[in-house]
Amino acid sequence: MLLLTDFSIRFGWLVRQSADVENNMNSVERIIHYATEVEQEAPHELPDNKPPAGWPANGHVELRDVFLSYRPGLPLVLRGLNMTVQAGERIGIVGRYDKFPIHFMWLC
Repeated sequence: MLLLTDFSIRFGWLVRQSADVENNMNSVERIIHYATEVEQEAPHELPDNKPPAGWPANGHVELRDVFLSYRPGLPLVLRGLNMTVQAGERIGIVGRYDKFPIHFMWLC
């Protein structure tokens, strides 16, 4: 009886260890896949396309007749928006977002 108990304990340990090895090998396969098969992103900064050192010295944002939907096929959420934000102005956008009743975002 003691031999069967010892066998079941050792068998359970063996199953647990083999599951751990399989999980670790899945991680290795995933790393190899990302390192060799996934297309790399462009670099964060492109030295050939750098703007001048003082840019932007000042400026503004102007939106003219903007129509926007969250994705193609959904109804428009903005229709004919026109606005201008001058340099140094702060604006806030208030609206529904997901399950929260009000979402507020500062744009500086």
